[in-house]
Amino acid sequence: MTAYKEKTGMLADAYKLHTPEDNINHYATWANTYEKDLEDYGYVAPQRVVSAFREHFSQLEGKILDAGCGTGLVNDFLKQQPAFKHIDGMDISQEMLDEARKRSSYDRLFTADLTNTIDVVDAHYDAIISVGTFTHGHVGPSGLRELLRCTKPGGIVCISVNAGVWESDGYEPYLETLKMEGLCTIVEVKESEYLLGTACKGYIVTLKNKQ
Repeated sequence: MTAYKEKTGMLADAYKLHTPEDNINHYATWANTYEKDLEDYGYVAPQRVVSAFREHFSQLEGKILDAGCGTGLVNDFLKQQPAFKHIDGMDISQEMLDEARKRSSYDRLFTADLTNTIDVVDAHYDAIISVGTFTHGHVGPSGLRELLRCTKPGGIVCISVNAGVWESDGYEPYLETLKMEGLCTIVEVKESEYLLGTACKGYIVTLKNKQ
């Protein structure tokens, strides 16, 4: 029987957030130890989502947005060979972006709140990836509508969803609504590992823009 670790400290506090302001304040404090703390819990969502993303998007010269990029963990895997060349990153936390900037591997980094309209023109990106953002007290399924707005027709949106909010936040019916509205096709929805050190699992959702 697997012995899981209990979430403690800043990770546990992240599951108690409710508002964008809560997130801004929390990650301002957590930014400089975020990666080490998640490593201790076996945070594998970035690897798993990038692997799924590569199955459906292979344009190495395409323009990609890493939405909710945090400190840039996802970008490390996007830059592995074969490397995607043009990646922007956005996050609600300036302090997290400051950490991401140290990697010197993003074309552009900017702050944005995905619960509102972000400062990106319609149909700007060939693909969008988001890991660790659709979770407790962060961004709900309505954020997918904004990501689709920012994606070109035929473009891919690939996200992780914390399994703990999948049913309570109504992801499955919301995806069907987006499909019925003609905004996207649902390419794939699959369960995935998330935090190996805990009982926390996730879903990987891949959509194709039809707008």
